[in-house]
Amino acid sequence: MRVIVKEGVDGTVLKPVTPLEDLAGIDAGKIKLDEAKRRLDEMREEDRY
Repeated sequence: MRVIVKEGVDGTVLKPVTPLEDLAGIDAGKIKLDEAKRRLDEMREEDRY
């Protein structure tokens, strides 16, 4: 599992990264389309440098 480590005002925040496989396939119908698109956009932003 991958996590994002962010430093915030209240301390260090660990946020799990949802694998792409969990956003579709066997989990189809368990997540709303808008949420899936938001998560994909977040992952794309992380890959830019």
